[in-house]
Amino acid sequence: IPTVSALAYQVYQQGLANGNDPYAFSRIGDCESAPEAFLGFYVEDWAWLPEDYQYLQAAVDHFHDSFARDNLTARDGFGVSSVLSPLMADPSLCENNETPLECEYRLHQPSLIFISMGTNWAPYAGASYEKYLRQVVEFAIQHGALPILMTKADNIEQDNSINLAIATVAHDFDIPLLNFW
Repeated sequence: IPTVSALAYQVYQQGLANGNDPYAFSRIGDCESAPEAFLGFYVEDWAWLPEDYQYLQAAVDHFHDSFARDNLTARDGFGVSSVLSPLMADPSLCENNETPLECEYRLHQPSLIFISMGTNWAPYAGASYEKYLRQVVEFAIQHGALPILMTKADNIEQDNSINLAIATVAHDFDIPLLNFW
């Protein structure tokens, strides 16, 4: 959805007032959300933006440290429920009983959170996926970090229910959606 709603703007502004870092974003996802697969290469010496997209360099410079940063919420095999489980947290960085989502937020305090999950999900499980996605989005909003949802390009679940759930949650919360569907 190519607009930012009044509610999304309000969430972002509230986060800044609460101390979220305007230069920080986090990723929530599986291996496709790791810096080497999603945005991280833009801060490498060899990376360049095509001439028609040079105007985006300001965004790369603004969020430079976040582009290449490994997130506690983006790992191989993560599903949307993984970031809600203390069992999946990194014990060397996270506090006792802290979820990866809570830990990532505490350590990085992002103003934006890109949420791209769904490939590692069981067939025909859109309803349970949506339940967990709503919990992740609610956490982000409560902490003033604007969630930006991303649909996926595959249909491993065999009924397109994951992308439908992602679009439904984006609509229900009036938050941005990057639609790769």
